[in-house]
Amino acid sequence: MKKLVVLAAAFLLVGVFAAQAAPRKESPRPRINRAPASGNLAQHKGWFAFVPKIGFVVPTGSYGDASKSGFRFQGAAEYYIRNDWTIGVSTAFVQSGATDDSRTASEAVLTAQTGNPVAISSWKYRTMQFGGYARHLFATTSPKISPYVSGGLGIYGTKSSASGTGATQAEIDAATGSGSSETNFGFNMGGGLMMAMTPNIGFNVGMTYHNAFSDPSINYFVFNGGLNFFFNTAR
Repeated sequence: MKKLVVLAAAFLLVGVFAAQAAPRKESPRPRINRAPASGNLAQHKGWFAFVPKIGFVVPTGSYGDASKSGFRFQGAAEYYIRNDWTIGVSTAFVQSGATDDSRTASEAVLTAQTGNPVAISSWKYRTMQFGGYARHLFATTSPKISPYVSGGLGIYGTKSSASGTGATQAEIDAATGSGSSETNFGFNMGGGLMMAMTPNIGFNVGMTYHNAFSDPSINYFVFNGGLNFFFNTAR
């Protein structure tokens, strides 16, 4: 299943690059205090945007062996330094649960240690991400549709928590590696499609790959969608 998800992600990125029909023309450039007519994505230079997103998380690699799929909430603010380039900052919250195999293995270890039947009722992984990114938008035959690619760097703070019966909390924490947190540097990259609905509101869908440099690595794909709220502060 994870191989199919990774393959689908690869096709999505290829599709983003293939969707561009022509290089975006920077001239003539509109005045930054002029509202883009009918939601023209090619006329946002000098604008700010607030971008909330919600996504489905698919862990990969060794992290995928320990963690199930989960969800992600993100809030971002970005500035259009050109009509086809933005820079931004973002924060996000990710939550997922431990796999059944991880839970069963830890329960067996605890049962052997304590001599009591142990059941882990809850085991979750949570990550807070803070970082910056850049996004490049490609021109198409429609000014309301722009494929994009993005990349960024950030800080990933991860913590796991577990609880259950038949063992003390300290014993459960020791067996599951829970109760402590770690912070690591990482990167992300991805692509997607942005569509304008009004001059000040857009919709976006995309995929992003995240990798935090922990040991073992925390890496996952996010398939997300969200809104773009555009603001012209120069008015």
